[in-house]
Amino acid sequence: MLHPAQICKVSQLLILLLTIPTFSSCELSQKVSDPHDIGNLADILRTEYPGLYGALNDPVLTAVTREFGFSVVSMAALPLRSEVMIADKIPWSSWWYPKKEDFLFNDAHGKYSSALTKYDYLRRKWTNASEKAADYERSQFNPDALTWEGLCDAWAIASVSMPEPKRTVVFSGITFSISDLKALALLTYGAVDDSQLKIYGQKFTGNDTGWIYPDIFPEQFHRFVEVQLNERKQPFIMDHDASPEVWNVPVYKANFLMAAVPEDPDAVFVRTWLYSAESSKPNEKEFVGTREAVREYNYILKGHRDGDGNLVAESGYWVKGPDGIDSRKNHPDYLIAVPNPEALVRKSWNPEIEISVVDQILQGSF
Repeated sequence: MLHPAQICKVSQLLILLLTIPTFSSCELSQKVSDPHDIGNLADILRTEYPGLYGALNDPVLTAVTREFGFSVVSMAALPLRSEVMIADKIPWSSWWYPKKEDFLFNDAHGKYSSALTKYDYLRRKWTNASEKAADYERSQFNPDALTWEGLCDAWAIASVSMPEPKRTVVFSGITFSISDLKALALLTYGAVDDSQLKIYGQKFTGNDTGWIYPDIFPEQFHRFVEVQLNERKQPFIMDHDASPEVWNVPVYKANFLMAAVPEDPDAVFVRTWLYSAESSKPNEKEFVGTREAVREYNYILKGHRDGDGNLVAESGYWVKGPDGIDSRKNHPDYLIAVPNPEALVRKSWNPEIEISVVDQILQGSF
C-alpha cells in the first residue's frame, strides 16, 4: 500500500502530465513541445521514486503487451490511415435501468405492468415458486443511489454475448415489451464472475487500490484494439470514463490515423476513433437495434526501431489532439474482453431470478 507522501508525489507528477502543452497544429507539422520530456514522464515515475516502483510495475498495467506483444508500426508508411476494423458481432442498444429508477418493479400502470411482476407471475405459474423477484428488488431500491449506478455493465456484456430481444412476447395473457425483455436479460448478467472476463488496465477507484489516473496506458490500449478488432474480430467492453464512475459501453469498430512526430524519430502520433453501441434514450426504452457513438482518442506511441526500421511501441502517453479533444483527461479507464461469450455462466444479484425461466420468456423474442 502506498504511503500518503508517495501518493502526494504521484499526484504532483500526474498534474504535471495533464498540464504539459501538446499538439496545436491542425496539420501536425509543428514541433511538439519537449516531446522527449513528455514521453519520459512515465519512466520518471517508475525510476525516480523507488518506493513507487512496485506499484507502477503492477503486471495489470502491462497485461496487454505481456500477452500479445508490442504493436509494430511501419514508419515508412506514415502518414497512415487504417482500414476500418470491425467485429463479426454488432452489439445492441438497451436502456441501462439506473438504480435510482423503480422501473423493474413499479406497477403504477396496473397489475402486472412491470418487468419483474410479470416475471413473478409466470415463474409461480411454471415452477410454483413462492418468493418474488420484484419484492427483492423493491427491498434493495435506493432512490438516492449514485446517478451513474445501474445495469450498464450487464448490458454491455449481454449485448456482446446474446441475441437482441426484438419482438414482444405474450404468455398467459401477459405481454412482455422490449424493455421488459431486455431488463430481464440484463438481470441475468449482473453478477457474472470476473474470472470469466479478461480485464485490461487498472480500474481507477479514487483510492490507493486503483490510484493511477492514466488508467490504461496508450500502448496497451492500441495493442488491445489491434488484437480484439483486427485479429479476433470480436467486440469488447470499455469503461469510457476515466474517473471512479463506471460507464461501460460495447465497442465493435475502430480506425486510426498515424503521423510522424517532428524531431522524434522513435515516436508516432495516433488518432483513434472507437465506435460503440450506446444506451437507448430514456424516452425510447423500446428501441431495437444499435445506436452508434464515436469517441476519439489521441496519444503518442514511443519505443525503439527494429532491424527493419519499424517502431516497436513499448510505451505511450495521452495528449490533446489537433481538434482540441483532450485525451489526457478523457480516455478509457479499462477494457474488457469476453473470451467465450457462448459459454459464459450467467448470474444475477437478485436471488429470485431463475435464468431458465428468463430464457423461456426470451425465446420467442429472438
